[in-house]
Amino acid sequence: NDIVFGTSKLALSIKSDGKVGIGDMESPEANLDVKGTVRIQDKMGIGIAPDATHHLLVNGKTKLNGVVGIGTDSDDNYALKVAGKTGLLGQVSVGGAPDTDYNLTVHGKLKVTDETSVGSIDASDKTEVNDLVVKTEIGFTQKTVTGTSIDWTTGNKQKVTSNQNSFTFSKDPTNACLLTLIIEKTGTKGDIVINGATIKWPGGVKPTLSENSTDIINFYFDGDTTYYATALTGFKE
Repeated sequence: NDIVFGTSKLALSIKSDGKVGIGDMESPEANLDVKGTVRIQDKMGIGIAPDATHHLLVNGKTKLNGVVGIGTDSDDNYALKVAGKTGLLGQVSVGGAPDTDYNLTVHGKLKVTDETSVGSIDASDKTEVNDLVVKTEIGFTQKTVTGTSIDWTTGNKQKVTSNQNSFTFSKDPTNACLLTLIIEKTGTKGDIVINGATIKWPGGVKPTLSENSTDIINFYFDGDTTYYATALTGFKE
């Protein structure tokens, strides 16, 4: 049998099929159907047991109507505001009807301030974003190398200070990518030598590294065994 709580307005409805409606939702359409402002102050699981990592863990179709805050106060400027790690498993709609082509459908502004996953991340999946504003630092982390051995699995922008013209690529990147090697030369000039890798230069001609200045070598790694390289040398103030 259905269970209903409320006075002049329906406050909570629990249907015989397990669906729950909160806030004047007599006929909930999803496992949890909420009308109005929602605040979750601790960890919560819907359709799945909560875990120690996420504020909200959802499995199954879920519909949230109104302004929603997860791990933080709700904000009238956003349909969904999230602070903290949140995992959504299955199709989720916020502020309106779901789109079956997407795991997450948000009608209105979406603000996420920490790590959030929706279903599984796959570059082949369809992703559509309208009116998205991202405020974050832009750029890459540059790794400083000690010695002359370059491990490209630790970063795609690396800087080495050396009096040598010979370097070794100890590990290749895991996928095709663009790479930059900045060489602060403290010694005499000479033709660059790179060991442990297949390097192809324009016209088959290796560049000559400069003396007591900065050289920048850019690479395209094909994801297999070959690096295609170009060099800009002799940077000084």
